[in-house]
Amino acid sequence: MRLESALRVLPSDVSAVVTACLSSRPTARPTPAQILDHLGGEAAKPAGDWLPPAVRTMADLHNMPTIAAH
Repeated sequence: MRLESALRVLPSDVSAVVTACLSSRPTARPTPAQILDHLGGEAAKPAGDWLPPAVRTMADLHNMPTIAAH
């Protein structure tokens, strides 16, 4: 299925978001928060920490500061 065909079956607001997400310029792509705002505002935002525990642990470990070896 071609992209244009797939976009035609989506509601126009969803189609616009999908098109923006597929931009060849990374800076032109919406952030996750912008996508949620566009599609549903506050009602679409997950409450609290919505990540599964294992994924939250991996993200936390990835974001931990590293200690430089001497």
